[in-house]
Amino acid sequence: MNIAALRLENTRFPEPGDRATAHLRPLTPTQWQHVRPGQHITLHEGRPTIATATLLDPKST
Repeated sequence: MNIAALRLENTRFPEPGDRATAHLRPLTPTQWQHVRPGQHITLHEGRPTIATATLLDPKST
């Protein structure tokens, strides 16, 4: 489990099925060294899955 703060752009409360650009700020950056642009990750808040994400290249945003 890798923990990060999540900040959404242009929306505060997305509805199911919505899309949004998000920024992750890892709590422990060394645990995130394995992630790469294009990779899909699953986001959890506790046990349930709350979202899925495709990682973008930070240089392209």
